[in-house]
Amino acid sequence: MTEAYTALQSLAQVFAHRTRLRILDILARDEACVCHLTNILGEAQAHVSQHLRVLRDNGLVVDRRHGVMVYYRLSDARATAVISLLKDLRRAAGAEDVYPAVPPLPVAGCPCPHCAAASTSTARECC
Repeated sequence: MTEAYTALQSLAQVFAHRTRLRILDILARDEACVCHLTNILGEAQAHVSQHLRVLRDNGLVVDRRHGVMVYYRLSDARATAVISLLKDLRRAAGAEDVYPAVPPLPVAGCPCPHCAAASTSTARECC
């Protein structure tokens, strides 16, 4: 029985870092590549990759390769439910937290194909 709680503790520790929570919050909306996450988070690529590895190793995200790009997405929507529950618990305790919005495409400075395509279509729409 104690092994089950040890496993729960290990999983809870994955959710115990603000960068990983933010990554999960971003991936709840759509898949993203490392450069996309790096630009949104304002963190070094190595730092973001390290957190993605922890999330992947714990089964919360999966990756897919497309050429040189690696895209990440949630492996299970229940990860989003955990984040929502944590936010609800904070609100129930009286907190008035404000969470940053995920910027729409294109993300400034992001060289990924998704942002490049969105940038091109935005330029076509306005000109």
